[in-house]
Amino acid sequence: MMSMLILAQASVDKLPGIPVDAGFFSLAKMIVMLIFVFLWALPASWCSRDAKAMSLNQFLWGLVLISGATLGWFFWITMPMYALGLIFFLLLSFGTMLVYAIYRDSLVEQEDKILRLENMMAAIRGEKTASFQIEEKVRLANTMGREPPIPEEPEEQKIYQIVQDMLFDALWRRAGEIEIIPAGEAYRVIFRIDGVPGEYTKIEKHAARSVIDYIKSVAGMDVKEHRLPQSATLIAQQIDVDRKVEIDIETKGSTTGESVLMNVRAEEARFTINDIGLTKSQLQYFQKLLDVPKGLVIFSGMPKSGISTTLYAVARSIDAFTQNIHSVEQQPLMTLDNITQNIYQEGTDESFEKLLRSVSRREPDVILVDPCPDPETAVMMSQIIADKNKKIFATLRASNAMSALSRIIRWINSADLAGEILLAVTFQRLVRKLCPACKEAYKPNPDMLRKLNLSAKANVTFYRPPTQLVDKKGNPIICPTCQGTGYLGRTGIFEMIVVDDNLRKAIMTGDGNKIKIAVKQSRFIPWERVALEKVIEGVTSIQEIVRVTKEAQKK
Repeated sequence: MMSMLILAQASVDKLPGIPVDAGFFSLAKMIVMLIFVFLWALPASWCSRDAKAMSLNQFLWGLVLISGATLGWFFWITMPMYALGLIFFLLLSFGTMLVYAIYRDSLVEQEDKILRLENMMAAIRGEKTASFQIEEKVRLANTMGREPPIPEEPEEQKIYQIVQDMLFDALWRRAGEIEIIPAGEAYRVIFRIDGVPGEYTKIEKHAARSVIDYIKSVAGMDVKEHRLPQSATLIAQQIDVDRKVEIDIETKGSTTGESVLMNVRAEEARFTINDIGLTKSQLQYFQKLLDVPKGLVIFSGMPKSGISTTLYAVARSIDAFTQNIHSVEQQPLMTLDNITQNIYQEGTDESFEKLLRSVSRREPDVILVDPCPDPETAVMMSQIIADKNKKIFATLRASNAMSALSRIIRWINSADLAGEILLAVTFQRLVRKLCPACKEAYKPNPDMLRKLNLSAKANVTFYRPPTQLVDKKGNPIICPTCQGTGYLGRTGIFEMIVVDDNLRKAIMTGDGNKIKIAVKQSRFIPWERVALEKVIEGVTSIQEIVRVTKEAQKK
């Protein structure tokens, strides 16, 4: 027995010793893990900020990054081989960041790509990567007077500067409209200067979306709403320019993306009938119309021909302190001082005609109707004038004054009543005015004079934009007054049918031929002749008249 114990003891002595476990976790390995987690947190936090600045789904990308790091950590601590677990951690945690970087770089320009070494190092160090100088060129505020601060994040600063540059250029160039519209992989920025559209620039899609969101945010709109139409107003003032302008902003969604239309309220906001382009004789008659106690005056034109502006100019020419003035409008251009503006809301049970009837019960002296959309409204206007001795100024879409006269007579549906209440019918188109600082005089050739029904020997002088402005070295000179366009502002060219006694009798007969003859016998001057007078006076150019006429023929 003893010999067996001795033998067993000898066998045990030959076995390897049992190792002493220092614990389940290794302090050194845990320190390495913490270092790698810290190295992961720095770029991960940048990814979160960058996703927000680029208007990406910050929550989704944050979830992706955290999920990758968590899964990598799990593999690291559960795998028997420490080094292999580290490799899995690096692949999953930093791999998801690489996926984000590749995706966001597909949305930006080359110089803004984060996978460029200099940009990557600057982002990790928390440095600003903007390669431009932040400059406030236009001071912005909403209608409550709130001014937005300059952003601190680099990506937000780029969007801020895009907006600043765009608005400054638009105001400097005298753009009346700024439109941002989706066009494939980019958005087009259109400036409409003196009624003529032109492409200002293109903005890459993700940046354009951020630009739209920034404008909506400053104006107090709902940034998260991209489908339903929204509207607001911004107050803008160029730095070092002592003049503020109001910019009306409208947004609307579509299948291709959200678009923005910004209307800059310009000098037209203060126009009276003296400023809209009436000839001397037309102006004299209009001034008399303001004193007529009852009747109907129609302002007609094609879309964007300025008929609403003319209506507003007439309203400002009436003494609103001694007369009670109301308007019935579908889309008001602006606020009219001392005038009660009644806005028609589409989609309601009340029709435009019913709103007009409701307004008439408030006993206004003058009613402005913009526009007269249908026969029911025309009948209601005629009844208000006949029964209550009111005066109504209304706009109507038409291609010339004669067609506007025929339509309103037909819509009123009573030749006697139409002849009784009608005072005048106008038609207008807007043309650009030549820049007084750089316009160029020239003698038209005989062929041009014959085409204009003028004598080939007529001693007339026409004007046009400058054919060439260069300095002594041959460099182009940009006129500081018109910014090189050759035109400065717009004016209306009107043809006017004055309803005199002869025409009134013709209207009451209901005979179209008699009405046309009576119109020709009145003081009616066709639009083309009035336009030629403007050319001879140096107000506009024959080239501009041709352009406007061709555009009208396309509509």
